[in-house]
Amino acid sequence: MTKDDLRLEMRRRRAALDPAEAAGASLEAQARLGALPAFRRARRIGLYLARAGEVATDRLVEAAFAAGREVAVPARCGGKADYRFCRLRPGAPLRVGALGIGEPARPEWLEAAELDLIVAPGVAFDARGHRLGHGLGCYDRMLAGAGRAVKAGLCFEWQMAPEVPADERDVAMDCVVTEWNIYGGEAAAGAQSVPASNG
Repeated sequence: MTKDDLRLEMRRRRAALDPAEAAGASLEAQARLGALPAFRRARRIGLYLARAGEVATDRLVEAAFAAGREVAVPARCGGKADYRFCRLRPGAPLRVGALGIGEPARPEWLEAAELDLIVAPGVAFDARGHRLGHGLGCYDRMLAGAGRAVKAGLCFEWQMAPEVPADERDVAMDCVVTEWNIYGGEAAAGAQSVPASNG
């Protein structure tokens, strides 16, 4: 299956999502990622502000702030597909970016190599950590400068594919977390399944 074929298949699956089921699965996936040793150790965490069809990150952002961690999210820094990480501060105003994604209205830039953990969304993932994005290369360019930061994919289980096509420009994840499973990598070692709270 080509990258374009896989994107079409995932769009079809996303269109069939039940909103209530997706919300519950999103909570579970966030709870699993929040239980990773890499999340608990990280002082600076790169997250994303979710758009429709992606696992939310609101609980992870709240947990990070409550623990006194720094949070960074992508923001546009040039052309439509040029993105960098910037600090997300509690209560700071947001704007809608060029790709319809929320971002801080007044970016304070951080380099990806300054982060301890980077949580990335994707269109699809596989168990080897390969990630398929939307085709613009935004995340791959950011992740290429991640240094020793742990890279964790976050997605719904239905986004897991038997194999994601990858080339030399694609940056693999150290682990991939869904509402059901944690796939691979030392980053997942010692993680425990933690049920999500509906409160």
